[in-house]
Parts: sequence; structure tokens; C-alpha cells
Amino acid sequence: IESVIDLRTENKKGQQFMLPIPPAGRTSGIKAALLCDNIGYVLGCKQDKSGKLNLARGAQMFEAFKNANLSMLEQASGPDVDAICKFLNKHDTQTVMNNPVLAPYLDEIIQKGNLLFLYQNRYLHDNPSVYAAADKILNQPDPADIIETVCVDTGMPGQAARTHDKIKNLPGGQPSGCALMSANMECTNGYGHKQGGSYPVSYLTAQHYVKAINYMLDYKEGKKHPYQIALGNTTVLFWSDTGDTDYNDLARAQMGDTGFLSFTPDNENENETVETSKTADNNESLQKKIESVLDQLRRGQAAQLNEKSISPDSRFYILGLSANSSRVIVRFFLNQSFGQFLNNVQKHQERLQIFTGTEYSRPMSVYSMLKATVNSKATGDRSKPLPGLAADVLMAILNNQPYPQTLLNQVNLRVRAEVQNKARISQAQASITKAYYTAYPGTKESVKEVLTVALNPENQNVGYLLGRLFYTLERLQTVAIQADTGIGAKYFNSAMTTPKMIFPTLTRLSQKHLAKLQKTSKGAAIGFDKAMTEIMDKLPDQLPTHLDMQDQSAFLLGYYHQKAANIAAGLAKKAEKAETTGDDMPDEE
Repeated sequence: IESVIDLRTENKKGQQFMLPIPPAGRTSGIKAALLCDNIGYVLGCKQDKSGKLNLARGAQMFEAFKNANLSMLEQASGPDVDAICKFLNKHDTQTVMNNPVLAPYLDEIIQKGNLLFLYQNRYLHDNPSVYAAADKILNQPDPADIIETVCVDTGMPGQAARTHDKIKNLPGGQPSGCALMSANMECTNGYGHKQGGSYPVSYLTAQHYVKAINYMLDYKEGKKHPYQIALGNTTVLFWSDTGDTDYNDLARAQMGDTGFLSFTPDNENENETVETSKTADNNESLQKKIESVLDQLRRGQAAQLNEKSISPDSRFYILGLSANSSRVIVRFFLNQSFGQFLNNVQKHQERLQIFTGTEYSRPMSVYSMLKATVNSKATGDRSKPLPGLAADVLMAILNNQPYPQTLLNQVNLRVRAEVQNKARISQAQASITKAYYTAYPGTKESVKEVLTVALNPENQNVGYLLGRLFYTLERLQTVAIQADTGIGAKYFNSAMTTPKMIFPTLTRLSQKHLAKLQKTSKGAAIGFDKAMTEIMDKLPDQLPTHLDMQDQSAFLLGYYHQKAANIAAGLAKKAEKAETTGDDMPDEE
């Protein structure tokens, strides 16, 4: 051993390498891996649970590592192969603790770390003959672990794996890993087949899919996972057939993640340095460049990003996984062209767009949509969306299909439950309501007319008009008497469901509020009276006794649109610095 190179990054995180065979899963038995393993196997330095050296156990582990690798290296060639074989044959496990080259690193390596071989600035696994030899072993499994059959993946006859390796690092799963395909009970056997014979997958395919999934689950760039996102209890993996992670960054951008990092926000650092104007300009320039690339791809044209060609025809794969104890559940799997993926997501974002009063809403991430379905003040399990909802919503988006009914139901439940919230309905909840009925094939014609980005003062849907009127009456009360408990908290839910019963009471109250306001601001009272009259003139003589679900959603959109319009009008007046004429409503706070 000439030297030890610490491959950890600046933040003390280890680097990742693609090896032909990763360190094999093991429990208490001795099972050596090829080319890379911990110090117990590579050098025979093994500590027991008490921290004392177990030289006998270490010698056994090294012997297993030596035999496995020497057998493999017999089929490889090169000066590096000769050097490693010579090392393995001559290494004495008794001298490890006294080796001056290892001494500075020994404690850390023993605690946690893997070793691999480097010879004249080239890793042993980068030798093509070594890689081929290891890959050949991978194609020659233990005869006791194979079944002669036809692979359901490739359709070719061959050897199927009796058992598959475990998928690790999946949230909710066991630390030792979970099985995607497993049959270990008699009830799963049939037609004379047992274990892997019930789901015949070739040994090579079984090794490759587990290795690929584990790589994407474990791989990081800094603190970020370029291949995965977390949505509720579902972990979503995505990749392109090119293997280029630029496709992943573009996918995140299209889905509403402006940082191109994660659908789920990181913990905010309160002491984070304020971004300089130069950095802000750079970010704005990058976002414009990303949007230009996305626009080209959506139109079916190839684009350049980071000096690489991005093709809309490249295949893009999306896999949703969740864990149930020792089993892996496949929530969904999608295979489509990258251009189709972008177009479907773009249509989704267009359905979500709504005017907030200050701007047109920005692209919304799936995480933000799910957050709108739960109590924002809840903690623990109460703060999580319904199981399976994330997967259902994402599949609807990616397939350009109607959203699940559960999504709208959960939004409506939150609006009703949080009626004490001054906002009544959030921008995300309004966007989801609009998007749901835009995509829903059974939406009534009268409701389709309310699915606009901003206020439509000409719309005559009764639910929409009543929502607008309710907001105007609520705003009048706030300006007139500053009530601690306003009509919004007291009557919002009942006004949305049974308007014939509630609105006569509200209009009588409004006359008292107008009279009160006339004493302090006659111009404001006139403005409110005009606004109320304009809306009420469009309503029928007899209000409906009950509003169905679609008209209740129209009520919510009417309320939100009217509020956004008032905010915009107030900001416009301030921007123009116009003097109050005396017959306008006060600005929205």
C-alpha cells in the first residue's frame, strides 16, 4: 500500500462509483463483494460490537474477499491486475494496525467507509477486462439460485432468478431493504412454480433493475437527488433514455420547481445571506433561458442546454414507488416522449393559472397542490395528504387526464374547515378548483363560463354571482364597523350551500352597514352600493334553495375573482396616484 486517498467531498460526503457488482447484501454471515468493500473484507481489520479487534473474524473475511477477487481477476489482464493479485496474495492481516500509511485514516475507515483499488491513477474497475470479468460472473449465478424459464421482460428463454436483491433507501421501508418482487409463502405458488418461478425475470435483468433503482435512490449532487422527488408517501424516480440529468432539471422546471432542485422545499435558513442583485440577475437570465428551451421542446424542436442537445423525442420514464414494511409498491410507471411529457404538464399549468390581484399565478408544484389539501397548522401525520393522492394527481397531470375527485373533495373540506381563515380560499385552492372543472368532462356549460383566469363581470352563473356578492358584503362590513366576528366566519359555508336561506339576512345587514358607512365616508358607501347593485341586477328573482357541488365551486371562484379584482383596482389607484373621487370603495387591505 503506497498511499490512501480520501475521496470524500468538502462536506465529508463520500463519492459514488458505478461498479459491475455492488457490495452484496449480507447479515451475520461472511459474503465478500468484488472490487470494493469495507476494511474488514479488503484488509481483514474487523472490530466487534465492543470496539475490540477481532483478528480471527477479520482473517476469515479477508480470505473470502481474496478468493472471490482472485478468481475473478484470473479472467482479466493488465499491470494493475498483476499488482492487485500480488497484494492480495501477500497481504498479512496482522500488520494492518501498524501500517504507517493507513494510520492517519484507520479509525475513520473502521467506523464507516469502503475501500477500492487505484493503480497508477486508474481505478481497478475502470480496466475494461476487469469490468468484463466481473460482468461475466454476474451472468453466471449460483445454479441453486436460478430457474430455467422465459423472462417476462425480454421474452427470451434463459435463467430466471429465484430471489431478487432488495431495494434500499426507500422511505417507509425496512433499513435492510424491501423486495419489489418476492414470493415466500405457499399461497403464492401455482402451477408447480415457486418463488421466482411465479414471476420469471432473468437473473441479469433482476440484477440490473435493482442496481438502477438503488443508484437513483442513493445518488446525490450536494444535498439534492437529481433522479427523485418525494410526494406524500410516494417516491418518484425519473430519468431519460440518454441518462442526461439535464432532462431531469427541465422536467422540474416545467413542473413548477423554479430552483430545479426538488418539488419539496428545503428547510429555510433564517440566517442565509441575502441574494445580491448580480445573483438575482443571473437567476432571472437562467430562468428565461430554461423557458426558451422548454418552449422549443414543447413545439417539437430540439434545443441546446449546457452545450448539449436536448431532443423532444427522447424517451422519458417516471416511476412511483412506496414502501409497505418489507415490500415495495409500484404506484405508477409512465413511458412517453420528453416532448409529450412537457406538453401535458404545460396544459396542467395553464389550467391552474389564475389572477391573484397582484400577478398571474406562477407555475405550481405538485407539492403545493397537496399542501392545499391539509391543515397548514397541523403537524405529524395530520400534515400529510391522503395516501395515494400524490400518485393519483401526478398520473392525471402526466397523462393529461381529469384530476381525481378526491383532490377536489379535500380542497372543499379544507375551505369549509378553515372558514375562520381571513383569506377564506387560498390561491392554490382556487387554482385547483378551476383546474379540476376545466379538465372534468362532466362540467356544466354554465360552470365552464366561470373557469376564467380573472374576474368576468359579464358572467351570469348564479353561484359565481353569489360568491362575488358575498365578498362585496363582507368587505362592506369590514370597512363599516370593523367587526371582530364578521359575516365571513359566520355565514360563508351556509351562504355557499343554501343561499335562499342566508342572503336575505345578509342584504338586510348590508343596509345597516351602508347607513353606518355613510356617516363616516359617503363616497365609500356609494361605491359599495353601486357594486352590490351591479351584481344583484344579474341574479334571478328567486335565489336557489341549494347549490350543487359545481355551483358551490363557482361560488368559491366568484369570491376569489372579486377579491383579486378589488386588490388590482386598489393597487392601480395607488400607482397612478389619483385623487379619490368620493364614489369608490376603499382599497383592499
